[in-house]
Amino acid sequence: MASMKQKSLYMLRQTGFLVCISVALRCLPAGAGGPDLLTMADSKQRLRSSIEYLASHDSRMTGQPGTALVADWLEAQLQALDLGGPVRRESFPVTVPVEIGASRLHIEEWGESVELFGLWPNGPRTTTVPPEGLEAPLTWAGGGEYADFDGRAIDGRIVLMEFNSWDHWVRLAGLGARAILFIEPEDTSYRQSIDKYLSAPVDVPRFWVGSKDGDRLRRRLADGEELAVQLHSRMDWVERPAWNIWIDVPAAAADSVLSSQRIIVEAYYDGISIAPSLAPSAEVASSAAALLELAHHLRQHPPERNITLLFAGAHFQALSGVVDFLDRHARASDFYAKRMEEPLHPNLFISLDLSTKTDQVGIWNNTFSFDLKRFFVPFGRRFTAYAQQVATDQGRDPEQAMVNGISPIRGMDWSTFVPDGVSVDSEMAMAAGQVALAFVTIHDARFPVNTPLDTPARVDMDNLHRQSSFLNGILSRSFADTALFQGLEDFSPVLKDELRTHKVRLRAFPRRSQTPDRQIDDALVIIGAGSHKGVHLAKYHLTDDKGEALVPGLTVGGEGLTAYAMERETGEITYAPDLSVRAQKFHGSPTPSGRLNWSIRWNQETRTLVMFPAVGRTLYGLTNPNLLVGLRKLTLIDPGGIAPRQFGYSFGGSMSSNLCVVFSSREGGRQGGALKMLFGSLLLINSPGGENEDEAKGSGYDLLNDDVMPADIHALRDMWRLNDARLATMRRHAIENQRLSRLHEAGRDHLQAAQTAYDSLHWEEYIAEVRAGLGVTMLAYPEVVGTLNDVIRGIVFFLALVIPTAFFGERLLFASSDVRWQIAGFMGLLLLIWALISQVHPAFDIAHPLIILLAFAIMAMAVFVLVMVTTRFNRFLREYQAEQAKIHQTDISRVSAAYTAFILGISNMRRRRLRTALTLLTLTLLTFTVLSFTSFRPDVRFLVFSLDHEGPYEGVLIRDRGWGELSPSTLEYARSHFGDEGVVAPRNWYIAYDDEEKKFTDVRHDSISVRATGLLGLTVGEKDVTGAANSLLWGRWFVDDDEVACLLSGEMAATLGIRPDDVGSATVQIFGKRFTVAGVFDAERFSDVHDLDDEPLTPADFQMSSNAALGPVASAQMVVVEEAQAYEVRPFVHLSAENVLILPYGTLQELFGGLRSVAVRFDEDADAEALIEDFLLRISGTLFAGLRDPGNGEIVVSSFTSLGVTSVEGLAALIVPMLIASLIVLNAMMGAVYERFREIGIYSSVGLAP
Repeated sequence: MASMKQKSLYMLRQTGFLVCISVALRCLPAGAGGPDLLTMADSKQRLRSSIEYLASHDSRMTGQPGTALVADWLEAQLQALDLGGPVRRESFPVTVPVEIGASRLHIEEWGESVELFGLWPNGPRTTTVPPEGLEAPLTWAGGGEYADFDGRAIDGRIVLMEFNSWDHWVRLAGLGARAILFIEPEDTSYRQSIDKYLSAPVDVPRFWVGSKDGDRLRRRLADGEELAVQLHSRMDWVERPAWNIWIDVPAAAADSVLSSQRIIVEAYYDGISIAPSLAPSAEVASSAAALLELAHHLRQHPPERNITLLFAGAHFQALSGVVDFLDRHARASDFYAKRMEEPLHPNLFISLDLSTKTDQVGIWNNTFSFDLKRFFVPFGRRFTAYAQQVATDQGRDPEQAMVNGISPIRGMDWSTFVPDGVSVDSEMAMAAGQVALAFVTIHDARFPVNTPLDTPARVDMDNLHRQSSFLNGILSRSFADTALFQGLEDFSPVLKDELRTHKVRLRAFPRRSQTPDRQIDDALVIIGAGSHKGVHLAKYHLTDDKGEALVPGLTVGGEGLTAYAMERETGEITYAPDLSVRAQKFHGSPTPSGRLNWSIRWNQETRTLVMFPAVGRTLYGLTNPNLLVGLRKLTLIDPGGIAPRQFGYSFGGSMSSNLCVVFSSREGGRQGGALKMLFGSLLLINSPGGENEDEAKGSGYDLLNDDVMPADIHALRDMWRLNDARLATMRRHAIENQRLSRLHEAGRDHLQAAQTAYDSLHWEEYIAEVRAGLGVTMLAYPEVVGTLNDVIRGIVFFLALVIPTAFFGERLLFASSDVRWQIAGFMGLLLLIWALISQVHPAFDIAHPLIILLAFAIMAMAVFVLVMVTTRFNRFLREYQAEQAKIHQTDISRVSAAYTAFILGISNMRRRRLRTALTLLTLTLLTFTVLSFTSFRPDVRFLVFSLDHEGPYEGVLIRDRGWGELSPSTLEYARSHFGDEGVVAPRNWYIAYDDEEKKFTDVRHDSISVRATGLLGLTVGEKDVTGAANSLLWGRWFVDDDEVACLLSGEMAATLGIRPDDVGSATVQIFGKRFTVAGVFDAERFSDVHDLDDEPLTPADFQMSSNAALGPVASAQMVVVEEAQAYEVRPFVHLSAENVLILPYGTLQELFGGLRSVAVRFDEDADAEALIEDFLLRISGTLFAGLRDPGNGEIVVSSFTSLGVTSVEGLAALIVPMLIASLIVLNAMMGAVYERFREIGIYSSVGLAP
């Protein structure tokens, strides 16, 4: 780790360039270095020039040179406008990833280098490679589907692939890829960009390569060849300055009533991209351009109130710019207010967050809280009135120009207007206790955001100009309206300042110390995780020379906290959070993800986080193959079964992948060395195999030296070997379980097939076999352990019977009168019985006999002591109460009477030795007859519930019973299992719902718009599964799952004015993107297309289907619940087809459409029933199956469920022997009673009936 002096020199070098540029530009006249907007009379021209200049730099992300240039230009423009107040520029530090020098790929064959751009870090891990570079073969992987790189070696390679490949790069990383290069596509989206990085510290550098160079490399690698390359890159986390630029526009009349009020109007000017060095960010520059245009408007129309125009920096770094501004000028909390540099006391804070794919804006109050919404209703009404006036003046439809997101009409709310939401700066103003509003462009999903393709050529200047002119009009009216703040309720009881600034302290344990007091400087602290429309919600801060970091902008509630230290030259993580029990005493327990929970409450707090010198290894493919959910529980133990002294982990992953980065100590020995990793029922233990269970438990993996890639086949091999050793132990003792044997044999076959496929580079076959193998092996593992535990529990039960048996034997055989001989006889019989059982019972070979004896002895002694103490305590209380009451009590204990009667019975048995011996012999023979001739056989049974309707095709339908969203793993596993036997057709939905309320999606054609109640995503193959294409009136079905096209209902097309001859050329706009109308379908005929569940394909209407448990919050896990009602399938009401828009499956996935069902139509030669049973053998779930009746050819639909059942065999043959033995025992009992009739009467009269 660098010293503080080295760090200071490093920071000086990094910031020197920016300082020089800033000083140089400040010496230039206004407009130098960029367009001078003051000389332009046309508003649209000024907007265009602003956008073009703001996006003219390689990157406008905070920390890049372009940000400083833009800040200087904005400051110069405001100074040139001379709005009456000074221009302020306030600097604050922001920690961002910055490429040091140019990343490049040197191709030895060509003798030249290709320029690369590093992508956003995986958590703290940047794209830095060692100084000498990364030498490896370069190979091609296409779109990342397993078929695309079938036959190509991946381990140790640098992989070139398409950018529009979702998160498939994680598959390649899991197979050993060392780095990933993404080729620039013609078009992409924000949804694709967020799949290219992870929150976990995964050590896989990823890069953007230009289309020209990428196409050239693609052609060279297309034939399966490889290229020898050398990759160089350096990206560091550095602290760079960012700036807020603001100006006060004073009220036109200083003595007016409104001159005492202040409104702040804010917009951000920085940019963002998945590639920090390549962020033109033209679309996101719209807000700054519009605010600059508002400044020009105010120059010509001075406001009646004091107006502050704020250009905030570092918006995409967790809204850091507006947080810094609020801390300096606008806090409601007394604790923070007294620290403000220059209080502004705004009456209203307005933020602008504009884009250009539509010309509509919405007003929002920054919260979904119903407690706060009613306070903002007057603002919604007033701005709606302004909008009607301005829109009429500008010749626009008022309802189309602006929507009221505070109190919307027609059952819609804010989520209807802004797909997937947007993070606005005014949210932070609200958190600081300020009254705040936001103006946001609506019906625009902002597809180009966070991509290097966000260029000025893709900006719709007409839409931006209309929005800017409209906002200038309504804001001017609000600035002059004397009634703007009249009639408002008092916000203070409900609007609290919940922003906090806290400190994080990083410490490590020195050697031979139990107190973590060693400071960790130059480490990266990360609070929070995730991103939202380009805004990185995680807060990044570097620690100072004291190992501390000040973290502003925290909000009251819970945050995830983690930290890492890295070697700058190599990018390798050197310190990670210590999650051991020793460290938890100082920083608390971790969350399941491996982060620490930080409860933000107080005004001030310093949180300590304990770290340790660590080495990490990433484990991929951590999906439970039975429940199809990610594994999020990890237990680490050393070869001796003890938790390591220091360890850490970080779970992460993407939409369809689950992984974990495991950290062990670099020091080895007791603190590190080999580790066994237990992810619930998935084990990584480095098992060598064999019939010895102790050896099969493995020695663990050394994360520094051992290869654990790919983790899935290592886990399959380890678990199969451990199961094999345990099953061998069971077989040696005649313990058989047919179900386990079947699962174990299937696991062996899948393991061998997976290993063969891996060695021959057949990746489709490999992933299918390893998933199937893990499915059956992980299903068998807990049952193997359970069977062995049952054996142990059985011996404990037998030993529990030994105590009364030994006591009974001593009284029956010896009947000693001396208590010492009684104890000796009791102990002798106890040891004799234990010795006999230890020779015949398998539990004594499975576990250690002495341990069993000691455990049982401890249990027996504990029970004896508890009974003795309780008895004596109760007796003492009775005696004490009698003494105090001066009353002598005599009571005969029922237990004592029963004990005396029991002893009398035994004495009578001693007098009739032959009868007693014959009775005991009969009972013994009966018991062993039952045990010897009866077996309990566990097995898998498939419960089949026939349904009344006929199916439309032979195949299966996988869906949640409550139509909840399925995990992407469901589709992956379905394709692996059924893909070669039929057509797999997934379906996804986009439903803008909140609390099951029906919402709408705006569909626009020219100036006409309709509202769709839902979007349905279908694949090209759907026409071959359900024949949905037969419902088309005009046009065609989809030809590609990712094409930018749609299908409209006949009613929707008529409303939009689309005629038959327009199909194929007409377009509609959805979420700001234009889709070609490929066809028009008949809504009635499409509604008649039913699936195997006898329900239509359209999305479910949760509101009409009632029952909250079956709504959109229902679990997406397909878990079998062993109750009769769990197998019933309740029908749902579905949305009307005439109001549903159909998109290609992949296209709707870009719009965050969620997977809802997977249909599979089998080929004619497929063994349908065997496929279904094999799938359900390892998947705990339910599916609908349509199987052809060989008699009449009809498709019979059934609901299939796998269920573990236990059958009892041999019981029928024992009925007669059990009946004879019972009669013999009954005869002996009746005879004993008859001959002792008078004796029993005497004993009964005194309460001692034997």
